[in-house]
Amino acid sequence: MTTTVKPRRGVAPASVETEFAELLAQVLRVDQVPADAHFFENLGADSLVMAHFCARVRKRGDLPSVSMKDIYAHPTVARLAAALADGEQSAARPAATAAPEATTVTVPRRHRRFHLMGR
Repeated sequence: MTTTVKPRRGVAPASVETEFAELLAQVLRVDQVPADAHFFENLGADSLVMAHFCARVRKRGDLPSVSMKDIYAHPTVARLAAALADGEQSAARPAATAAPEATTVTVPRRHRRFHLMGR
């Protein structure tokens, strides 16, 4: 399956995932982050680290904005970049008349109190 990432203000489609991985590597203070590594289970990140990542992404005007809800719903760089590209594409389409589908988010046990506080 091929995912096309729609650019925002000058970022090439293939580089959004790469830019997310590079920013996360800086926040985690590691050399690189695999695109398919789970933020919490594989990389050992916590909610504070990921909030820092979100803030860094938001400071970059050339990347799609990332929220903590996005982080929990799409916990890898590849899934996050793809989901935000899908969200941008759907924002360009007219709103559907049907009610939106509910989203199920699996939150690691040690992060549940932070996730629930954000609702």
